[in-house]
Amino acid sequence: MQQKYYFIIGLAIIGIILINGCVKQDTNNAQEWVEISVFCQCCEEPWGNDDNIKSFFEDKGINVYDVKIESRGMVCEACSCPSYKIKEILVDSINKEKVSGILNDYK
Repeated sequence: MQQKYYFIIGLAIIGIILINGCVKQDTNNAQEWVEISVFCQCCEEPWGNDDNIKSFFEDKGINVYDVKIESRGMVCEACSCPSYKIKEILVDSINKEKVSGILNDYK
């Protein structure tokens, strides 16, 4: 009787392995955080206020899944210093270069 249970458990484990192996992993939709806070402290950001970040990039054909804004901590006060906020957007990895290109257009 015990052997019957081991056999059933073994079949269940094999079934789980086969099912998991047959599920297609979609690696084309990998997502990546991309820093967009490349502007100087005195420069106006092209999206205006931070509430417009997502719509700014989506209007340019880039899906933005999340926006993250954190303090950079202490920075210098000259205009040439980086922004005191670190701003990142979560996008499909295939759009990372497109984001960089958009940002370069505003430098």
